[in-house]
Amino acid sequence: MSASLVGEFYVECDVFLPGDYFYDLIYTGLPEFPTLGREVYGTGILATGGAMFITAASLRRLGVRVGWAACFGNDEYSQYVRRLAVEEDVDLNLAQDVDRPYRRVTTAISCQGERAFVTYVDPPPIDIEAHWRRGMAASPPGQALPPSPEAVSRGSLWKACGGTRAGNARIFRTS
Repeated sequence: MSASLVGEFYVECDVFLPGDYFYDLIYTGLPEFPTLGREVYGTGILATGGAMFITAASLRRLGVRVGWAACFGNDEYSQYVRRLAVEEDVDLNLAQDVDRPYRRVTTAISCQGERAFVTYVDPPPIDIEAHWRRGMAASPPGQALPPSPEAVSRGSLWKACGGTRAGNARIFRTS
């Protein structure tokens, strides 16, 4: 477990995640790749969180207490991904909310096994790296800490941290 300082209190977490969100808009089922001046209709569309949201939500589903030091603006994209993180029970006490847009949007176009991306990112409204450093300040690097009781009770994270196979990945805990 790691403890990170936020204002005058600490946030206890198994994993501290410094990183930004993306709002991913994914088009699927295109009959062909779009060409200039021509509209192509897909059969599916998905809006979801991307970038560090994927890591935070995945770890949380394994029972890991995640402290995510994201930055969210007051725009719809930021707030959508923030709501998804709350629904996944990701600890956002380390997140910075700003009263201005901080849009980070990627559109993915998937066709015949290939993908293309179009991305828009607002300039950071704060010094992001300084924000992440503040979140890490109380978490000494290399500290070997046990997983949360919730993760141990689920068994999967503890087995993975012990070096056993977890799906197609092998996860090791440093001592």
